[in-house]
Amino acid sequence: MEDLIQKLETYDFQCEAGPLEKCQDWINLKELLLKTKEVYAVISNTDLTEGRGQQHIVAFCEKKATAIRLGKGGYVQGCDCPVEQITLFWRANKWFGPVVVVRPTAEDEKKQRNIDARSEALNKARAMGLSENEINLISGVPS
Repeated sequence: MEDLIQKLETYDFQCEAGPLEKCQDWINLKELLLKTKEVYAVISNTDLTEGRGQQHIVAFCEKKATAIRLGKGGYVQGCDCPVEQITLFWRANKWFGPVVVVRPTAEDEKKQRNIDARSEALNKARAMGLSENEINLISGVPS
């Protein structure tokens, strides 16, 4: 983000105050885009018996002491959770940070195809003018 901001400032953009760097709106936007916060993440595992699951964050804490307290005995085989310092970014009036996106299994893929096919069929039924009650009757959903 910092590189993008620097690149934008190399162009000769102007505002009512003169160069872009002197524009109050630009200064405020830069401040928001660059707003970060260092926090401590409490890391756990989905498999607390053997640790063969996926790592995930169970808490974000402002103080390391809080993270250590929350992680006490919450890791594999009752060990204390690891604590890592991470950077959060301020976007859309919320803090954002690292996430883990779980990849679908083959079974998930199969179920998703069924969900998508059902959704497409329902959309076709609506496009043909069927009411929700009629769709529920056909679907076997009790009214």
